[in-house]
Amino acid sequence: MYKEFRTSVGGQALMEGIMMRGPEKICCAVRKPDGTIDLTYDTVTVHWYNKVPLVRGVCNMAENLYKGYRYLMHAADIAMEGEAEPAESKLDKWFEEHATPAVQNVLMTCAAFVGVVLALFLFTFLPTFLTGLVMKVVPLGRWPRVILEGALKMAIFLGYMFLCTRFKDLHRVFEYHGAEHKTIACYEAGLPLTVENIRKQSRFHPRCGTSFMILVIIISIFLYAVLPWTSTGMRIVYKLCMFPLLVGISYEILKWAGRSDSVLSKIVSQPGLWMQRLTTFEPDDSMIEVAIAAVTPVLPEKTGGSPLVNTAYQSLCARLMMAGVPDARFDAVQLYKFVTGRDPRLDNGPTPDEASSLRVLGERRAAREPLQYLLGEWDFMDFTLKVGRGVLCPRADSEVVCEAAIELLKDAEAPVVYDLCAGTGCLGLGIARHLPGAAVTCVEKSADAWPYLTANVAGTGVQAVQGDILTYYNGLPSGGGRSHYLEPALPDGGGDGTPDAGDCQRACHGAGRRARTASIFTAC
Repeated sequence: MYKEFRTSVGGQALMEGIMMRGPEKICCAVRKPDGTIDLTYDTVTVHWYNKVPLVRGVCNMAENLYKGYRYLMHAADIAMEGEAEPAESKLDKWFEEHATPAVQNVLMTCAAFVGVVLALFLFTFLPTFLTGLVMKVVPLGRWPRVILEGALKMAIFLGYMFLCTRFKDLHRVFEYHGAEHKTIACYEAGLPLTVENIRKQSRFHPRCGTSFMILVIIISIFLYAVLPWTSTGMRIVYKLCMFPLLVGISYEILKWAGRSDSVLSKIVSQPGLWMQRLTTFEPDDSMIEVAIAAVTPVLPEKTGGSPLVNTAYQSLCARLMMAGVPDARFDAVQLYKFVTGRDPRLDNGPTPDEASSLRVLGERRAAREPLQYLLGEWDFMDFTLKVGRGVLCPRADSEVVCEAAIELLKDAEAPVVYDLCAGTGCLGLGIARHLPGAAVTCVEKSADAWPYLTANVAGTGVQAVQGDILTYYNGLPSGGGRSHYLEPALPDGGGDGTPDAGDCQRACHGAGRRARTASIFTAC
């Protein structure tokens, strides 16, 4: 899978949501209590350190911790929206009134720092401290000490992750983690982002944060092996000083492993893939839908993503892709133009009224109502037709049939053409437009289709007749000449009264015998 295409798209599982990060944009999708999906957006900032090996590892980790905590808090607020909250304390009220965005940023930075301190305590201080206690009881050489410390560190990490899976809310986060991985894998495989396609993908991915953490632990065992054991306290201090270097080395190795297909890279990635059995679980379809909504707006333009930050348009694209609508982006553009009169790729966003209309049309299209019906008209050849419920939508193959009829009649002198079961009248109108000398009549029985036919033929010189093609030909004037017709391809009705291919064929032949100068053309 990864040999064919690799992407810079990554993500983070949240409480009832997923954050996806692309080359230029970040999208956070969270499932609200009412079942809808909330989408928020951010831009990716490229810093100088992103191109500096070793330095970028620790800097990116710090940035991701800060932003990750912010997205976690945002997702929690959205997911628990509307739930009853305990009465606010005086401290809470004071904080809401006086905490500026700058203060909130400082507090989130502090929270991220506390998380780092906790991690350092669990995976740096505690293993070293426990190894020091063992050494007071049992004298150990250098490498036995290194092995014991590494084993304790790994055991603490595994135990910590296992306990996390026992909590219901965290288990759901890990399921969203699986949805994130499977969606990115589907995108990298070049498949349409549908629930069905994503469900088939693996939930294990080599560029996961879990792989990074396990890689840090493994590398730390070998890197810290050179440190002296004269004092447990000093050894901890040395480790803290070397921590940025440890993170930088681990980041570069993970980055290389994600790009390489060598045997060595697969060996390096395997422990992380094994560990993901504790941090990723199979998601349900609703979680996959959230992942699709999150990843769609951040995909790079060259691989199908949207280059603009038009949140309404991006939300519409995501909704249609979630529903598995083919050509979702094309449909989203057409609906946006229809509502606003503007191209979403050149527009900052709709007005509130336009956004409301856009959401309604988006839901109708997601329910698979034809795009042509929603727009009320559709282009056919070089003109536009009124369309809606009750008529078949003109398609590219309809143009092929119309062109075939034009070619058949181009040398006929003043041909008389009947478009049977005309619907929109697209075939008859196409012939009349390209054969000005033709006398064209569109015959349609359906009361639902009749308003669209009459609207389309108005002012064109084409005659519209509401009648049954199985009997209409009896009223045609007699004539002489040669008859041309295209037989419809309908299944046999089986004698139950339903019009079948034989009935329509007899209508064509009957019309041909009745009006010998006519070219009979049917779109049944």
